[in-house]
Amino acid sequence: MSQKKSPDFIGVGGEKTASTWIYKCLLEHPQICGPKEKELSYFDTVKLIGRPEQSQSRYDAEGIEPYLKYFEECNPEKVMGEFTVTYLHEKKVAPLLAQLFPHVKIIISLRNPIDRSFSQYQGIREVDRNVYGSFEKALTMEPEFTRRSMYAEYIETYLANFPKEQIYIVLQDDVVHDPVGTMQALYRFLGVSDTFVPESAHTKERSAEQKKLQTLRDRIYKNSLTRSIARCAKQLGLTPRIKKFIQSSIKKDAMKSETRKQLQTVFAEDIKKTATLIGRNLSHWN
Repeated sequence: MSQKKSPDFIGVGGEKTASTWIYKCLLEHPQICGPKEKELSYFDTVKLIGRPEQSQSRYDAEGIEPYLKYFEECNPEKVMGEFTVTYLHEKKVAPLLAQLFPHVKIIISLRNPIDRSFSQYQGIREVDRNVYGSFEKALTMEPEFTRRSMYAEYIETYLANFPKEQIYIVLQDDVVHDPVGTMQALYRFLGVSDTFVPESAHTKERSAEQKKLQTLRDRIYKNSLTRSIARCAKQLGLTPRIKKFIQSSIKKDAMKSETRKQLQTVFAEDIKKTATLIGRNLSHWN
């Protein structure tokens, strides 16, 4: 296997933990290269909640060569890698990656487990408002919402297959409070210049409401008739009112305070174990 085509790092998850932002900042670094496509999902069969699971991974079906082709266009002098958030949740992936790429660096991103579970629920509801209903009902119908937030067992699997110095943990809390410092620390871990400041460091991922508004804008300006109506509304000064009406019409899911308290109890032990594994104080997650 040509080391020039092999990844130097692989982000393995988790879902809804600022991984899209992290990968964007990684690719902005002039010394880093990777596929523009995030979520290659090449080595696992775990899919997003609510979608069917594959019978076998692409690696099982096609071997390693198609995967390595994702890095062919990268300058071999650059640090290369990819980010697939579902690699964290399938236990066979860690030993497979260790076998294929024993020196690869692993990036794991984590978030308050309650917020992560709720964010994943919201993401699914953005696609289909008829799915699950309330968050409380979703937790009953789909155990994966909470299981994928039980980080300790997943971290243990990677620690059992890789030296600790090859694993880097990013907390979404750090991303929020110090985005530049968080990325520069990650750059140091990857062995590239840590003085670089990515353009996306000061931009936040759009909220669910912002994404929905953008989708509506795209639909309006795609059609000549609605585009003309929108222009007339703007000329008449009606745009702010229309925007306010659209925002009020977008339904927002909310978590009940008692549900949060219940989940604090559910996750309490795993948070303690995760804190010990990564050497961080996570008491603010309770």
